Amino acid sequence: MRGAQPSPFPRLLDGVKFDLKVVLVAIGTLVTSAGWLVRSYANLTETDPGFVPESRLVFQTALVGSSYTPITKIVTTPDTRYLVDDRSGDTPETWVRDLTSRLEELDGFRAVGLGGMMPFRPEAPGVQYVSLPGASYDPDAPDLTLFRFVSPDFFEAISIRLLASRTLTNDDPRTTVVVNEAFVCAHLPDRDPIGLSFAVGFEPGEFTSDRTIVGVVADVRYRSLREPDPPAFYSLMYVANGFVVVSTSLSDPTPLIPAVRAAVNAVDPGVPVTIEPIEQVMSIELARHRLGLRLMTLFAAVSLVLAAIGIHGVVSHGTSLRATEFAVRIAVGAKPAPRARQRPPPTRQPCEAAWSKVAGGVEGQLEHCLARRMSARFRL
Repeated sequence: MRGAQPSPFPRLLDGVKFDLKVVLVAIGTLVTSAGWLVRSYANLTETDPGFVPESRLVFQTALVGSSYTPITKIVTTPDTRYLVDDRSGDTPETWVRDLTSRLEELDGFRAVGLGGMMPFRPEAPGVQYVSLPGASYDPDAPDLTLFRFVSPDFFEAISIRLLASRTLTNDDPRTTVVVNEAFVCAHLPDRDPIGLSFAVGFEPGEFTSDRTIVGVVADVRYRSLREPDPPAFYSLMYVANGFVVVSTSLSDPTPLIPAVRAAVNAVDPGVPVTIEPIEQVMSIELARHRLGLRLMTLFAAVSLVLAAIGIHGVVSHGTSLRATEFAVRIAVGAKPAPRARQRPPPTRQPCEAAWSKVAGGVEGQLEHCLARRMSARFRL
């Protein structure tokens, strides 16, 4: 028709095509990120923490100030004075033994162990410098390793896998240690660690005592499921402030919490405890990762809804502008037909070509469907 204004739909269609590409790239990025988070969370749930959290209870104990804390005495010599612990009375070791004897009366009890650290608990680990036999010492890059204090039954209570030889016993001297697998890989990759001795110290180059390896255990992820265990060794010591792990044969150890609390109060009523299943500790560790996963999934879902609403609104507005044109064309016998699409030039990058195909396909299908609706609307 002469004098008719040019339709604004072609220019609007070009804008819609560009907007479609941008929206599809944004949606693809969000969906991909959500997929990565899902995969990362699945990997975390499948990660071996190095111990068995099921059927176990844990609580923190503070024996300082109780009757089981060694009394500190002042020893005077002609040259100086110094403090020593008088262990002639009750000690944390006595407390653990008394608690074990009471817990053995409970149905489903297996073992109890005391450790200075607990996985996924914010505690500062002890660090010492080590010097391995046969290895040259470099003062500019000294070897560091963590040390952890445990009771002999701690490995059984928390079910840390034994890889070589044996664990600690009450008859072992204080210089006897058990190392983890990371320690062997870092310092003794080509040697048998059992029976070897190494020097330790708190200052670089100042090694004050030796440690003898009697066993190797699996690595335990103490800090996080994402962080592997660094080189470490376990020494025999009953600490006054530590974590007590109670192993049971029950699938759900929660019903034993009142009985365990009563046993602790019977040994020493002045020791406050908060008992919880270790599985709950693991759940707290995964909670922040689970929150990030849910937020990203929510954002991806919202972006899909907003994109669908926006595309529908733009195309509907463009179609309404051509309502008169559609009516005239249908009146003179025009029939709706899908618009042919050209393939993107071969010089484009694969990703750009793929997004162009997707945008073109979505655009063509929307135009075809809306044209059919307009045809039905204006058909006489």
